[in-house]
Amino acid sequence: FNASRGGAGGAGGGAAPALTTAEHVVAALTARGVAHNRADHCHVTAVPCENRRRLEAFLHGCAGDDAVSLDTMLANPRVGAYLASCRTPDGATYTFPQKVAHITL
Repeated sequence: FNASRGGAGGAGGGAAPALTTAEHVVAALTARGVAHNRADHCHVTAVPCENRRRLEAFLHGCAGDDAVSLDTMLANPRVGAYLASCRTPDGATYTFPQKVAHITL
């Protein structure tokens, strides 16, 4: 399932895939009486600005869509502004804070 939220979705104007969140998974497990543990973690993905291929691949994964090029995302007023806000003060790295849930049975 795709549990990402946010990212570069919408840059190409296409319909985004339906998202399954940790809340959906926990609700389904609970409804079925399945014992589980959930641990929430925060981390930051850092991508050097000069590594355009890695940045594009990361953003494709966030969007669940690999049809939009990095250049198109950067040129999009909303997505480009968001990406600019993710750069470190020295401009060398894009940083993407993320919250993830690890669910174990």
